[in-house]
Amino acid sequence: MRHATGSHLRLSLVLCLTGLSILAAPILAATTTMAPTTGINASNTTWGSDNGSSCTGAMWACVDDGTTFAANDGDHTYVYSQAAGGYHTTGFAAVSGTVTQVAVHIVAATISGASGNATVSLYASGSLQATGTAHALNGTYTQYNDTFAGLSIPSTSNIQVRVTFSATNLKYTEVWVDATTGSTPADPVVAGAGDIACNAAERACTTKCGTRCCDCQDGATHNQLVSINPTYVFTLGDNQYENGEYANYSDTSGGYASTWGQEIGITFPSVGNHEYNGHASCTACGCSPAGCCSDTCCDTVAKRQCATQAYMNANYYKYFSSVKSAEDPNGNGWYSYDIPTSDASRSWHVVVLNAAICDTAKFPSWASAANCQSGSAQYQWLQQDLANWAAGGKKCLLAYWHEPRFSSGTENGGSANYSQFWSLLQSYGVDVILQGHDHNYERFNPQNSSGTADSTGPISFVVGTGGRDTDTCATTRAPNSAKCVAGTFGNLKLTLHPSSWDYDFESAAGTAVSDLRAGVACHN
Repeated sequence: MRHATGSHLRLSLVLCLTGLSILAAPILAATTTMAPTTGINASNTTWGSDNGSSCTGAMWACVDDGTTFAANDGDHTYVYSQAAGGYHTTGFAAVSGTVTQVAVHIVAATISGASGNATVSLYASGSLQATGTAHALNGTYTQYNDTFAGLSIPSTSNIQVRVTFSATNLKYTEVWVDATTGSTPADPVVAGAGDIACNAAERACTTKCGTRCCDCQDGATHNQLVSINPTYVFTLGDNQYENGEYANYSDTSGGYASTWGQEIGITFPSVGNHEYNGHASCTACGCSPAGCCSDTCCDTVAKRQCATQAYMNANYYKYFSSVKSAEDPNGNGWYSYDIPTSDASRSWHVVVLNAAICDTAKFPSWASAANCQSGSAQYQWLQQDLANWAAGGKKCLLAYWHEPRFSSGTENGGSANYSQFWSLLQSYGVDVILQGHDHNYERFNPQNSSGTADSTGPISFVVGTGGRDTDTCATTRAPNSAKCVAGTFGNLKLTLHPSSWDYDFESAAGTAVSDLRAGVACHN
């Protein structure tokens, strides 16, 4: 795992008002971490402390904001709502310089089985500046974050944070803010799709897609990619047709290299089933007689797996050699990386998985669902990667692979072979899952691995719209499908903020599509 920083390095000045310690010299912005001057926990910034029985002791200060609130004390001092719409305001000192961004952090929970949301609003000397997304609370104290950018709060203004609850018996026990002055670096944009590049014969229509010429719109989707100007590019597998050969990948006149390959320096790819459409190193894998690579000669599952994995490495990873070297030196087809945001403390974690080795529909003679399930090398790696990431504090999480868990596409559809991936990722609060394989655009509302609507699940996408050809959407779509469009080509653009994200799919060719939303809150 690495930080995908490239040349996008940001150093910041962090000031703790209680200690005024300088951690790094500023380049573009200065960030101040501020404890409250009035309101809850006014004299301490460490949450989870016990304050005994007093609401005004040395550890915490509790301020009631009208009759709808009361202060209480149990294991923690907290403020809780006595009526729907109850709110509590905490004050902070003024900051030297014009504040351009404020990140607000609260620690909140429900009481006695209550349910409801907490919403954060930001004020400057009593004037409303911004309101965040409602956070669904649970019975365990949890940190929630809102980042408000594009501000212009003068140094003469004090900052206030108001927490409003949607129901009774909701509580919070701490609030603090990170206030940034100066120019704030833009948040990163990632964009991409799957099922991308024709080969030269398909472009000339000497090789067809079924009975018709392939669409070969990868030039149009690449032009769109250039116009998006992403920080990084993702691919969702089946990057080069028909068989993922290196000769086609590297063909600068008719292959992947002629279009999407121009962005190879910022690309983090995933592998698809077409990258496994062949055998290599057959003799070394034990196939007999020497030089024979058929399933008859590679007469065990282990030999076929060895030969197809060697083929993927000899072609896909020969082309994406820098990614293999830096991210996946064993050539497994799975890896992870981090993408920094404008808040240096809240990078996105990105997981890339290999679904092709579990594609029993395409490869019945050697693939196995077990390769994506508990006990497999890939699953164990994913468990460890997520545990290592979470140990540093869970933040926003993105995952992608080729074959989808859910799809309304008529060519392939979804597969339960990837359910355990989904469940494990959801247990860590995954926000977004991207897949390809079916050549259409589809967005799903949050759901769990069984296909049941679940607000704690990810929003997921099938983006098989990279350009090669198109699929159709089933008349009766999969449960929780919010949108499915056939006959379109284009990229999904994601803007990754410290605590939220935006999505935008626009067609580059074919059926016109516009599907976008801003400010989707991260689970963590």
